[in-house]
This record gives sequence, structure tokens and C-alpha cells, in this order.
Amino acid sequence: MLSNIYDRDIFLSLSLISDVGTSVSLTALVQKNNTMTCISQDGKFSLGEHTLSVPMELYKLNRERLCKRLSEVVDKDAYVLLQGGSNVSHYCTDVDYVFRQEPYFHWTFGVSEPDCYGLIQVFSGEAHLFFPRVEEAHTVWLGKPLCLDEYKCRYKVNYASYVDTLAETLNALKPSLILTLYGKNTDSDLTCKEAHFEGIDSRTKCSLQIYLWVTRVHDSDHTLMSYTDLSIIPIQSWSAVLTSFNLENASIDLHKSSILITRHKISSDILFLNMSNGNTRTRSIDINSSIPTTAEAHSATAGVISSSITISSRSINDFTEEHFLKPRITSTISPSAFLRSVSFFRLFNLLTSSSLLIRVIKTDYEKEVMRYATKVTCNAHKSVMAKCKPNMYEYQCEANFLHYAYFVGGCRHVGYNNICCSGQNGAILHYGHATEPNSKEIRDGDILFDMGATYSGYTADVTVSFPANGKFTDDQRSIYNAVLAASRAVMNAIKPGVSWVDMHILANKVTLRGLREIDLVRGDVDEMYEAGLAAIFQPHGLGHLLGIDVHDVGGYLEGHPDRPLKPGVKALRTARNLEVGMALTVEPGCYFIEPLLKRALSDPALSKFLNEEVLKRFWKFGGVRIEDNIFVTERGIENYTPVPRTVEEIEEWMSKKEMVA
Repeated sequence: MLSNIYDRDIFLSLSLISDVGTSVSLTALVQKNNTMTCISQDGKFSLGEHTLSVPMELYKLNRERLCKRLSEVVDKDAYVLLQGGSNVSHYCTDVDYVFRQEPYFHWTFGVSEPDCYGLIQVFSGEAHLFFPRVEEAHTVWLGKPLCLDEYKCRYKVNYASYVDTLAETLNALKPSLILTLYGKNTDSDLTCKEAHFEGIDSRTKCSLQIYLWVTRVHDSDHTLMSYTDLSIIPIQSWSAVLTSFNLENASIDLHKSSILITRHKISSDILFLNMSNGNTRTRSIDINSSIPTTAEAHSATAGVISSSITISSRSINDFTEEHFLKPRITSTISPSAFLRSVSFFRLFNLLTSSSLLIRVIKTDYEKEVMRYATKVTCNAHKSVMAKCKPNMYEYQCEANFLHYAYFVGGCRHVGYNNICCSGQNGAILHYGHATEPNSKEIRDGDILFDMGATYSGYTADVTVSFPANGKFTDDQRSIYNAVLAASRAVMNAIKPGVSWVDMHILANKVTLRGLREIDLVRGDVDEMYEAGLAAIFQPHGLGHLLGIDVHDVGGYLEGHPDRPLKPGVKALRTARNLEVGMALTVEPGCYFIEPLLKRALSDPALSKFLNEEVLKRFWKFGGVRIEDNIFVTERGIENYTPVPRTVEEIEEWMSKKEMVA
């Protein structure tokens, strides 16, 4: 019998390491290797011999994917400029929060340090990293920083410099276009921080940009080049293609046009769309940067703008990016007028193409890190299950999870605030906030724990539901099995091309059938769903994209399905069709949330399906959620969430409590 409270953790960790193929000794597990650093000079991230070693090739491959995508959009002298995260103080104090790297910067470079910048030439993929210059006095508090050669070796980049040389470097490189990141996260509704550094203002310049959507080039009644043909024209070939036609007879159909006055030569939207998995391919032509006179501007846009717009060199300075003018749709513009406009402006020809995935589609390197983070998470959950008992507090179970994830798995961070809810708290979807900080005493009731460890920047997101005393009651078993059946139905149905909305609906209907089996609801399941009853018991979406962010990017983008409007499905964080390489959570649930139940009982369209007498038995039940992490494969899914799932598996695992002192 294991006598020490940590012996079971060590036993679990041996299983963890055997799965990732890394040799380990008991000494290495319990003691830190003092010679080990987070990232070694051979370019590998690791927290010790007992943890996963992550090569910097993961981030190099990400950069290569990004450059390959952008090379279809911009010319060879374009550069990507990204700014890393900065330390954040506790309000006005001199104490910082534990640093977490900005997600896009981490995805691209894997850098651990704050206040850095990264620069990539799109054509060659050459990468520059810029690190803050540490004053000598700071070494007393922060230690001696690495030298530039050490940074270069650590992160496997071509060049390493100090941040205060960034403007000088850009002047020497003379990029034709600098791509910065700027866009809105559809989960948080917050905007990415665009790169900014001292000296960037000297590179900004007023310029006029015209955005056109070209549908076809034609000569009289004969189409010379269709929408599809235009989508594959290289940027440099636009002028040659257009001038090859008879300028007197040929014309260009415009789907729509608009004018944007901006003070930036730097383009931000292209990079955001591409890194976030935009379906839109943006093509650009770099033009003379001089600002046209009023007469030239009108001449250049002759036939394009049907509304009256007055532009002068003086008034351009007064415009901001918020001044977006939308003239009426026009039919044609002559190639000569088109080329005159090209001679003055930077033109973005937006053409739809097949979905090119970057952050949404995971590489083999990324998958391996995510498997590891999830394996640590699952073993931490199993440790909690084995040690949990009535009269403990929720936060003690949370502390056990955090200890295991870091002590055994090397996961210093978690992907989100831990949700450790017992009893009725299980009906609070995002429990664990400041007002309810996982502080309730645990009784014999259900427990629902939603926690996920983060390793090398990638997070897991796993929920387990189990009874604190190790044995399911009949009612607990019924609700749990209804949710488990929904989870299994979805995972059996997932394959490339299926709609995530359809998977959500499938899960809801399977859960309703389970509730009907115990006479909690009555009637036709399809009618219940159409009436909105499923959203009463599961008001959240089926799951979400997963990766560096727990709610990873790419959920709602142009060219993909919009957010549904019906109850239940409107809470989905994505409505996309699934593709090979996507990482998602599958997390159906069933909750008894008092205000929602009261609303349903007062609504004749919903109350007719409810057996109020049986419902009273579950009024203070709380809830059940089962959350697995999956990859979409060519044949279906890979479920990489090794945790007890069936009632029998959970009860068997929890019966081993006596092994823990």
C-alpha cells in the first residue's frame, strides 16, 4: 500500500511518462534538475526530464505555414511584425501578475520573455527577434540576461537584436509592406494589440486605399477572364493581364467598391485574417506612395465612384480609419481608368478562395504538446477523484489539481479559472469566480470539475462529473448516462465536413431522450427541441476550438457560417463545418438551473413537455457535464482524453481511495 499522500501522484506520473516515451527515474520525478532551464540552448522547451521536450521546430513550422500563406497575398519585400506581451502590474503596485505570452506571438516564436518583438520576411521566412536591453542595475533583481547569440540559439531564429534597434533594422531592410496584427476576437469581443514601437510614427504616411471586388473582365459580350480565373492571378501580373486586352473595348465589372482614408502604410487586417484562419485571400499591389491631387484622384476613380466625394491633400490629414465611405455599386470601369488608379494607390483585390487554415489546423508538433497537456490534466483529475471525500472544500480539490499539474507535469499555468463546483453549484456554468471562489464544503452530492493544465503555451480543457462518496445514486446515474450517451453519439458522428451546429443538435436530442426515459420530459423529442426545451437543460454550446487559447481563434470569420440565432445554438462558439486537423472540445451537459426551469414552467409551449412532479426531485441536483478533447481525423476523431468516463469506470477508480493515506 502506498503510504505517502504523493505516492499515488508518482504512480500516475509514471503512467504519464510511459505514454510520451520519455525515460524517467523516481529521483528525477521528485527532485528538480538544477542544470535544467525552461528552454535549453539546443532549442527545446522542458521543465525537466520527467516532462515533455518541445522543440523550437514547432514554431519554425508555424512561421513557414504563415509565410506560405502570405506569399500568395503580398510581394517578396513584405515583412510581418508582431509584438509580444508585457508584464502587467497589480493595479498601481510594483507587483506583477505571472507573465503569460501573447498568444499569436507565442504561436509564431515560442518566446518566454516579455516585451519582445518579432519580424519575419515573407519571401524567405527569415526571422528576427528583438529583446529588451536590460540595464545593469536590473541584473541584481532579475539576474544576468542571455546574450544575443544565446537568444538566437535558444529560439532557432536567423537574427537576434535589441528592441531599441528595431526602427534602425526596418530602415535598413526597406520593407515594401509591414503586416501587423489587428482584429477582433469573436469570443471575447476584444481587439488584438497592434505592434507599436518608438519610431513607428516616422513610418506612417497618409495614403489613399481603394478596395475593389472584381467579378470579371470582358470584351463586349464575351467574358475574357472569369471570377475564378482572377483569383489565381499573381499580384505582379495584374498590369500585364489588363493591358493585354483592347483598352477601347474591354471593361471590368465591379461587384462593389469603397474608399478608405488611412494614416497607415502598415497593413494589419491581412495578417489577422490569415493567422486566424480567414477564408478570404487578400491580394495586393504596391503602388507609388505619393498622394494624388484632387483632380488626379477624381480622374483615377472615374466610373467607380457614383457618389460625390471631395478629397484634397489637406483634408486627407483629417481622416481616420473610422471614415469608411461606401459608395453605390457600379457596373464597369475601363482598364485604362483602372490602371490609372493603380498608379496612385495601394489596391487590395479581395478574392474568395478555399479555406487555408493556420492556427485552427494543428501540426503534429502541436498535437503532441496538446496530448501531453491533456494527459497531465486527466491524471490530475484522477488524483482529485482519488483523494476527494465529503467534508473537504472545493478549493482543496482545486489545490490538489494545481499541485499535481505543476509538481508532476511541469504545467505552471492553467488555461482558465478552475471550475470546482459541488452540489447545486454544478448548475453555475462558470463557477469559481470572485464571488464564488470554489469555497463550498463538499457533501455527498455530485461534483463537476472543469479544469485544464497548460504546457508550453497549449492548454487542455477537461470536465469530469463524479459523486464525492464514490457511488452514484439512481438519479445521478440516470442524468450522467444521458449526457454520456450524447457525448458518445457526437463522437461517433464527427467526420470531416459535418456541421458543428448539427452535432450540437444531435447532442441535445440524445440528452432529451435520456430525460424522457426517466419520465422527466414527455412527448416527441423533435418537437421538444424545436420549442427550445433543450436550451433549458443545456444553455451553452456543445464545445469550442482548442489550442493556445482555451476558446481558440477561428470560430466566426468571413466566408464561414454566421452565428445561429435560435436558443441553444446561438451560444455556440463556432458554427463551422469540421476539417481534418481541427482540435475541439465535446462537452454536452445537463443542468437544473432554477431561473431557466421557472421560465420553462411558466411558458405553455415548454411546460407541456415537463413532468413537474419528477422535476421537483432534481430541483437542487446541480448539473453534469462531460468534456473531452478531440482532433478531427480523416476517418472521424482522436479522443485524447484518458480519464474514467462510464459510471463503472468512475466507481472502480474511486474505490481505490484506501491507497491514499
